[in-house]
Amino acid sequence: MKTKIFFSLILLTAVVFTSCKKKKEETPTQPLSFSSLKSQSDTIYTGTTTKITATATGDNLAYTWSLSQSSLGDLIGNGSQITYGASPCCTGWNTIICTVSNGSESQSKSVTIVVIEQ
Repeated sequence: MKTKIFFSLILLTAVVFTSCKKKKEETPTQPLSFSSLKSQSDTIYTGTTTKITATATGDNLAYTWSLSQSSLGDLIGNGSQITYGASPCCTGWNTIICTVSNGSESQSKSVTIVVIEQ
């Protein structure tokens, strides 16, 4: 009887220590490759929109979208495809930047859209 209790305690201790181990941070197995950033239209009118698509491969990808410092407009959505919207104040050249990250590395690309007054 004492032997069964002893082995049960050892087994219980092993289960507790195994379940309390810190999980390893997942390392991407497929490297990040950001192959293209394309806009459906490279010239749009004020008050209209265009879709922008980032093409990337790898594990655990995260997409961050932004406008260059001197650019104006609205970035709508998230993930690998967003919509860029241009209000009347956005005429001119506007650069949209996409950064793709997999947790251990990141790559950025940009696309420029010309906005003309309607």
